[in-house]
Amino acid sequence: MIQYIILAVVGVIALAAGIVLIVLKKKVAGIVLTVCGALAAVAGVVLSLCALILVDYIHNKPAADVTIEQETVPVLVTEDDPEEEPDVDGVIGDEVGDDWRTWRSYSEDYMINDGLTVCVSLLDDLKGYAVYNSSNGDRIGTIINTSDSDLESWEVKAEDTDGDGTNELGMVLADGERLWFRYTGEEWSEDNTAGCFEPVTAE
Repeated sequence: MIQYIILAVVGVIALAAGIVLIVLKKKVAGIVLTVCGALAAVAGVVLSLCALILVDYIHNKPAADVTIEQETVPVLVTEDDPEEEPDVDGVIGDEVGDDWRTWRSYSEDYMINDGLTVCVSLLDDLKGYAVYNSSNGDRIGTIINTSDSDLESWEVKAEDTDGDGTNELGMVLADGERLWFRYTGEEWSEDNTAGCFEPVTAE
């Protein structure tokens, strides 16, 4: 656009010079210079206006209304994935607990005894579950799949298998086998990742 403005300025100067030549009795040169200057000035002004209109149109052009169809991709639920709620059997409630539940994907609650309910979350390596106290979200143990069979996703049972009044946690494997874990009351730590649970036997 700058070149068009320069063209208009040069045209005005040529026009003025032509008028001066006409006044000085150099009519032929003056007329030629006047006509050329006038044409250049008009062309420069017109081209500058067109450029301004084009730039304004480009900057203010409304965005196209385009709808992009997104493909739905299945998401694997892991311990650190808060977006999917598991589907489990043998639960004792279906309400989401306090805020600690919102930043990780947990199962529903399982009763261990009258004073303790737990929920589980799939480990990142898919080899078992982290176990949490449902009342406060504290990590209390880990149950690990030691079998060669894979886990049946989110298939967890709570049952008193030995009749002592305390339920054991059982993970169901893809081949139908169940691995049971007994509540011991031990404290979970980095050095004792099994925490409150120890393996019993397989059915």
